[in-house]
Amino acid sequence: MAAPPELDDNIRKFEQIGTHPISNRNAITEAITFNESIGIDRKAARLRYLKDRWMDRVTDLPGVEILTPRSPELSCAIGTMKIEGIGAAELVDHLLARYRIHTRPRFVPGEWEGVRVTPNVFTTLKEVDTFSEAIETIVKNGI
Repeated sequence: MAAPPELDDNIRKFEQIGTHPISNRNAITEAITFNESIGIDRKAARLRYLKDRWMDRVTDLPGVEILTPRSPELSCAIGTMKIEGIGAAELVDHLLARYRIHTRPRFVPGEWEGVRVTPNVFTTLKEVDTFSEAIETIVKNGI
């Protein structure tokens, strides 16, 4: 919902969003409760475990390069990788179309491009293994 014209020169014009969805407010309490019940250390350990699981499987594949530091102090859930000869956008599109795996391309112009893989606490081991198998197949057979 647009702000009225009299707020054109006032920062408060960005507060005019119309009706607030009550579901967001209601979900926050549950999300905080869930996070507190897990605990931040256990959540981080789970996320690192999932990241390390797929990275351990694909690290030594020919043409695969892991772009994320492996030390726990420098990374948690998010990992970025690339496959030599396959562009990030092409790999992302193939993973989604062929395997229904959602990843994101990342680009550092003139430096590198890769695919960001971001499991969450609810990501299953089977889902992580499906991703690893997809990368193994792509390395072996191409896209």
